[in-house]
Amino acid sequence: ELACEALDGLLARGSPGAAAEGATRILSLEARGGAWVKTETEYASGERLSYDAEKGTVLLRGDPARVTARARAAASPRGLEDRCESPELLLSFRDGSLLEARAEGGGLLVRHRAPEASAGKDAVPAERLQARCSGPLSYRPGETVLRGDVALARAALKDGEFVEEERVEGADEVRVLHPPAARGPGRLARAVATSAGGRIEASSGPGGWRASGVARFDLDASSGLVVLESSRAAPRFRVESREAVQSYRRAVYDSRRGIFTELVGATIEGGGRDGR
Repeated sequence: ELACEALDGLLARGSPGAAAEGATRILSLEARGGAWVKTETEYASGERLSYDAEKGTVLLRGDPARVTARARAAASPRGLEDRCESPELLLSFRDGSLLEARAEGGGLLVRHRAPEASAGKDAVPAERLQARCSGPLSYRPGETVLRGDVALARAALKDGEFVEEERVEGADEVRVLHPPAARGPGRLARAVATSAGGRIEASSGPGGWRASGVARFDLDASSGLVVLESSRAAPRFRVESREAVQSYRRAVYDSRRGIFTELVGATIEGGGRDGR
């Protein structure tokens, strides 16, 4: 399904390789002015849209061009839109379904995890993850991969506002998993940031810990556990808290309780920010 303010098209008679007679077929389309295209699972919009029938692709340009995961009204709380954005997005399709939205110049991904309706008053607050990259962004209905100086932040909804819980900067690559759901868009399931040279810097909320030299940051959205790991190229990473500055090979942080539950290879380097 396509809509716009102005549309130009290049048409031809007959099917490829057949005689000139036959049904008219579309070779290309150029749509301008609030152009959008809709599939069963996504809604893509931009200022200009170029469709190439031979390649089966749609190039969206805008400020920004955007792909939004569609949700039934009851499946996604108001304001929790899952989307990716970039000045240009190249969309590929198969049988009317989106295969990939790709932005070579980088872009923004926003995914949410809504509270479990069955959890009642014990439900974990709604969460939002935002990731931005300078290199290629590849969005698929179940997974998004961002490359090139990637930064991500996870926030929780508290008193009507999203408050940052963790932040990651300097990753070479971030993979965000959001497996398709039976109703509405897939919920945020996991985010994994990696750096071959151990250049990731990570931190918890205001007044919390700060880590540097991390090779892998693995967030499990369902449990709230964050795993920090080193690598052969970067065998230890540094964590600074109010109490101390220490280095580790591996650490597990429970963001729901605000504590580290596992520390491997601890070495004390000095006092913390409180001067202890």
